Amino acid sequence: MANNHPGDFAYFAFGPRSSCGNALINATTLNKIFYRASIVLLSFISCTKTDDGLGDTGGGSTAPATINIINAVAGGADAQVEGLTNAIPYGASAGVDVVAGNSILHIYPVGDPARPYYNNSVATSPGERYSLFLSGIPGTTSSLLLQDSVHSYTDSTAGIRFVVLSPDAGPVSVNIAGRPSGSVFHNYPFGGNTLFGKYQADSQYPEYTFEFRNTSSDSLLLAYSLNTPRFHNVTIVFDGLAGNHTLNAFLINND
Repeated sequence: MANNHPGDFAYFAFGPRSSCGNALINATTLNKIFYRASIVLLSFISCTKTDDGLGDTGGGSTAPATINIINAVAGGADAQVEGLTNAIPYGASAGVDVVAGNSILHIYPVGDPARPYYNNSVATSPGERYSLFLSGIPGTTSSLLLQDSVHSYTDSTAGIRFVVLSPDAGPVSVNIAGRPSGSVFHNYPFGGNTLFGKYQADSQYPEYTFEFRNTSSDSLLLAYSLNTPRFHNVTIVFDGLAGNHTLNAFLINND
């Protein structure tokens, strides 16, 4: 986005002219000059247009917000964001800056803009960060918008968030391997999500293995191992289809 700069300031010095045939500028003349200058300045300000960010409708603040778009459409094509050059593969993300307020995003499978994954308005606040998850299957997609309340870590810890986006796996529970079922979270349906939890990330915990389980049967659906991202914030997305045995989990960086 372009930076906005104030207009050039013209400095005028008024004072007595020399006595060599030139009259002094009196108070009335000065008032007329300043009045006309102020009208010109106000007209310049009112006609100056700020740079609207990607997708902005023109009614928002000039301070940007950031939206991280995540492609979790199971079996779908790469996601193309209108206005961006590169498409987003499945299991990946791309950040876009928008002018805070109401912004319209058009996101569609590459080569097929008439059948979008997402074509809607997103409400954002100045300076805030968001994640927009696209999920489901081609033809029946869903979206989930979360505000990213991330933390800064100075000790040996990390922030980990979970999002459940498998449309047919049923309610899911998660535990760390070797610990009781549901000890991380219990009975989360499609679209369920946690906050960024604080996890120890020192030499005792170089890796975590998270077990995703069907809440009703306690059967293991997927085990996902993560090298502990010390000092960082990440999201683990549980996705894919249970019906055709393509359940999957992938990692998104939120720093």
